[in-house]
Amino acid sequence: MKQLTTLLFLFCSFIVFSQYEYEISHEFPFGKPNPNAPEQIKDFDPVIGLCNCKSQIRNQDGTWAEPVDMIWKFKYIMNGMAVQDETYKMDQTFAGSIRQFNKDSAAWYVHYYSAGYASPTLSAWKGNKTENGDIILYKEQKAPNGMEGFYKITFSNISKEGFNWLGEWVNTDESIIYPTWKIDCIKQKALDRIVGTWKIEDKESYEYWEKKSDYLYQGYSYKIKDNKKIITEFLSLKSKNGKLIYNATVPDQNNGKTVSFVLNPKITDGLSFENLEHDFPKKIIYNLVNENTITVNVLGEGEKGFSINLTKF
Repeated sequence: MKQLTTLLFLFCSFIVFSQYEYEISHEFPFGKPNPNAPEQIKDFDPVIGLCNCKSQIRNQDGTWAEPVDMIWKFKYIMNGMAVQDETYKMDQTFAGSIRQFNKDSAAWYVHYYSAGYASPTLSAWKGNKTENGDIILYKEQKAPNGMEGFYKITFSNISKEGFNWLGEWVNTDESIIYPTWKIDCIKQKALDRIVGTWKIEDKESYEYWEKKSDYLYQGYSYKIKDNKKIITEFLSLKSKNGKLIYNATVPDQNNGKTVSFVLNPKITDGLSFENLEHDFPKKIIYNLVNENTITVNVLGEGEKGFSINLTKF
């Protein structure tokens, strides 16, 4: 009888689990899209997970405040039928949204909430994904002078590497546009993938990276000669003033000074760090091919340069 009870319990547990197989699990820590959900459920699929972001709000005098570090987490909820996101800003302000696609009206509905105020009703935005891949949402909102208009939210440059977010007030025909909030995000997983030791193809040369914090990665390039490690370049990746900066310091070049390259958020095919004022290189592009392979394109004038293939060591 005891054995039968155990079997029944295991059978029932299997049925319950299978009914909710798209929920968060050890294997899928941010859930999975339910195949029975509208196909638009995958609009946010590239950003599902953790993102390292810089949030910047416009002051009342029209200037922009200093950027604030922020973690933005996206996950599937309700057994993969909707998307939830949560923001954790370093100034200790927290907020989130529930995102559902309505098949009848063929639009996303986004309900926003904040830890700072328990509102009896939630603000709601409505919108859709455009032909160029942006996700645009609107909510009716009057300007301070009473002019009719909307608060417009735009997700742009969406890829598995990150995205840009912009909040702006617009009038009804969008002839007047006033940005008030902007957020730039890099997928944490994309950066985490560089952590470790990488060997340059066909050479006894290596690149090493470690994660110091959510906003700082440090590394160096080295070669092995006579069984000794010789460091040839010091590297770092860090957030500064709303930008992701790649720093390279070669002891015997540029008088030992650090050369900085800024991530171009408009490039979605890899992480393109650029300094067009530098003689060479002007661009350093990391393409994360898979978990064990990285291709680095080092380019100068006219996109001429060379490529390096790195393999996880």
